[in-house]
Amino acid sequence: KIYNWADYIGEGVLEDFQTYYKEQTGEDIRIVYQTFDINEIMLTKIEKGHEDFDVVCPSEYIIERMLKKHLLLPIDTTFAHSPNYMNNVPPFIREQINKLSQPGRPANHYAVCYMWGTAGILYNKKIFEEHGWKIPQTWSELMNLCDEIQAAGLQPFTMGFKDTWTCLAPWNGLAVDLAPSDVCRQVNQGKTTFTENYREVAEKMLQLLSYGPKDPFAYNYNDACTAFARGEAVMYPIGSYAVPQIQSVNPDMEIDSFVFPGSDKKEENTLNSGIDLQFCVTKECKNKEAAYEVLDFLLEDENVQDYLNEQNSV
Repeated sequence: KIYNWADYIGEGVLEDFQTYYKEQTGEDIRIVYQTFDINEIMLTKIEKGHEDFDVVCPSEYIIERMLKKHLLLPIDTTFAHSPNYMNNVPPFIREQINKLSQPGRPANHYAVCYMWGTAGILYNKKIFEEHGWKIPQTWSELMNLCDEIQAAGLQPFTMGFKDTWTCLAPWNGLAVDLAPSDVCRQVNQGKTTFTENYREVAEKMLQLLSYGPKDPFAYNYNDACTAFARGEAVMYPIGSYAVPQIQSVNPDMEIDSFVFPGSDKKEENTLNSGIDLQFCVTKECKNKEAAYEVLDFLLEDENVQDYLNEQNSV
């Protein structure tokens, strides 16, 4: 049983796995596949034992919580019949996921990293070209651009804050430009406060709201993607993962993105990126060998490339 985000496995891959599993083991397998749209819903089901999922796909911060609560099993990478494609995960990505490790439990033993994502500002290329607008490289340039967009009778941003996790895309885009990368560690050590480090981030988030819909909490993530696809706004502060969702509504839409320019010093503006997708095996797993096999299969080069092609990713 697999519990995953929508659109996070290439089309036909699970059907191909059933054939692959039969070829490798000589046994048949049936896959039960369900999707979720909020990490906390998935975590609650796992915590309360409502479902005996074998494989889940949590975000980074949820993996840390799941490790603390002993909800995951270490992943065996020794296969009796299959090659070990999990070795394809680059050392740099293993190093990043290990920042979530708990005492005696290195995170890369419990999570198979799958995709790297970025978050900045998506924009409608056609509208930009029609008006001759240029990509802003500083905060002042972004604010001036928003004023120009409003003057043209258009809405600068769409937002889907009804799903509160979408607030993180613009927040983190600003934070990587304006605050130290180790703020949380310093706060935990009693060396600083969030107020001291994130004041400018919070103030600029409030400025962004004035260029979005009247009620930024009216739309959820899917609604905001649909609104952007239909031309209700010129820009969308969200991650690259939203592109397939947007183009499912408007396949012909030309979308590009730029780094969130949170600072007025363009050299300080940094691309916000990180591990976007990873799979884990739950402690309730009933078929560990099959769970390990499906994770291994997903890391095979051809299957990774199929996913990248569907997501318009690299």
